[in-house]
Amino acid sequence: MITKIKINGFKSLLDTELFFGPFTCIAGANAIGKSNLFDAIAFLSKLSDNSILQAAKSIRSENQKHSNIKDIFFKSGSNYLDKISFDIDMIVPVEAEDDLGQMAVATITSLNYKLVLKLNENNEEREPIEIVEEHLIPITQTETRKNLHFKCDKLWIDSILI
Repeated sequence: MITKIKINGFKSLLDTELFFGPFTCIAGANAIGKSNLFDAIAFLSKLSDNSILQAAKSIRSENQKHSNIKDIFFKSGSNYLDKISFDIDMIVPVEAEDDLGQMAVATITSLNYKLVLKLNENNEEREPIEIVEEHLIPITQTETRKNLHFKCDKLWIDSILI
């Protein structure tokens, strides 16, 4: 469960921060970034099984038939921002099955994932998009409780936080 997401430089999303609860409804006027938020989440999801380039190409491009990897970067006029950053707080299940069918038990269920990507538009010696920073950091139970932006009873939170 994602509890908080910060996005900077993905499509139209600049300095965007959202808090999620067990049920979150995303609503608003046209062209304010709702679909781009879902594209960002889809992009992050696709990174788990694909390369950065495959994930970027799979994301829809505005008013274009074919995706261009640059289209995931914020654009102002004809200039693209050269970095995208994601900062995500999440609560993961205590038990899960891995890709090989083996059960795994988490020792920590509250995590923060940070990812910073850089566009290397004019450098043929490097990948077109590279990872500049990537971290998966545990979050303490105290910090998690303090940072949840929804009401939950103690029994529930104690049952999911390890």
